Amino acid sequence: MLQQTTVKAVAPYYLRFTEKFPTVQALASADREDVLAAWAGLGYYSRARNLHACAQAVVALGGFPQDVQGLRALPGIGLTRLLLWQPLPLGCLWCLWMVMWSV
Repeated sequence: MLQQTTVKAVAPYYLRFTEKFPTVQALASADREDVLAAWAGLGYYSRARNLHACAQAVVALGGFPQDVQGLRALPGIGLTRLLLWQPLPLGCLWCLWMVMWSV
């Protein structure tokens, strides 16, 4: 949500989105149109579609992959995204995701 705008502008969208989809499971089981509607106003709808597909893949796997190759295989998580995360140890990322999505 933050790639092309400010935290102040995104905050209300983020809060509404995470209230509507409080867990990975909730996002994964949602209809795609509901996800896109919750994303409305942010643009870059491919990100919402990828986030939805990623949540579905994580649920199908039974949780987040435990290695870089598994993370790269998730929809919307490519090499560029992983390189941006590189300064953080993977363990920190998994903790962040688990807290965000109550996995």
